[in-house]
Amino acid sequence: MSQQTSTTDGGTPTQPTTNHPKALPKPFWVGLAFALAAFVVHLSSTRTSRVNGVVVECSYMDYFALLAAVAVAACAVAVAKTAFARHNPWSKIARPTRGLLFGASAVLLVFAVVHVLRGLGMLGGPC
Repeated sequence: MSQQTSTTDGGTPTQPTTNHPKALPKPFWVGLAFALAAFVVHLSSTRTSRVNGVVVECSYMDYFALLAAVAVAACAVAVAKTAFARHNPWSKIARPTRGLLFGASAVLLVFAVVHVLRGLGMLGGPC
């Protein structure tokens, strides 16, 4: 991937930038792991009410999906915050470009929204 050297306002070079995914900070990978794990791990409850054998009320919650959504959103914020840092605190070699960081943060936020909807039973629930 390409490497560029950015400069600060004073003209002194800062850490070089790259578009390589390996340069993404650790919170991205932690958030991605939580996001993917929430599709497999479930801690849920379902409550139904029946009248004459017909379901009249149903509620579903996936608590792990909600917990994962919070963790993934926190990781997305941490990734976005590194876009404003001059140096990548997780790498001495190069820091990712702002576009890559904001894109990675957006991906995590999409996962967080999906898991909130899943956790509340609005997406993929049995009701």
